[in-house]
Amino acid sequence: FLPGFSTTVREMGLEPVEKNVKERVLQVCNRDYADVSIEFRDERPKDFIEYSIIEVGGQDPNDAGLFGLDNTTGKDVGNIRFNDIIGGANAETAEQGYYAFGGVFVQSFFQMSPSVPGVTPLPIASERFDDIFGHFMPAIGGKPADGSETGSRALALGEAVRVLGNLVGNTVSHEIGHSLGLANIE
Repeated sequence: FLPGFSTTVREMGLEPVEKNVKERVLQVCNRDYADVSIEFRDERPKDFIEYSIIEVGGQDPNDAGLFGLDNTTGKDVGNIRFNDIIGGANAETAEQGYYAFGGVFVQSFFQMSPSVPGVTPLPIASERFDDIFGHFMPAIGGKPADGSETGSRALALGEAVRVLGNLVGNTVSHEIGHSLGLANIE
């Protein structure tokens, strides 16, 4: 998780529960790959020689509004590589005409709201985004969580954690799938 992830969580008014969002992301990823010999952690392992890294940040540095991107060179059909880095800039993919920056870009989820100022909504944007995150996200009229929520506000905060964790976790799972060779290729 890069600093941009924390910045975006703060923009969403969820700073006190950032740890909970990260835990939910890992739960989703481990659930998605439960039948495969793979595990997800939020720090580099010391007990494996080869492992992949996926960076989870904030803004899409490609300025394309992407939720995520596997920017590794070529698709690893056959699982020949086990040490991809999905993140940062990849000069080889840029040279081939693809977006250079990979990872997961959490701020791009703002496009799912019809009302975040300065953000062009996607065709799939829904008031449901605002229903879930609007309690806490100042940009759409919310009051940031302070960690002392009770009652219905605590329930709303739990739902915001669940939904953001699911969005990020599913995107991580998707991009890791590409890295493992799951791609629409000829």
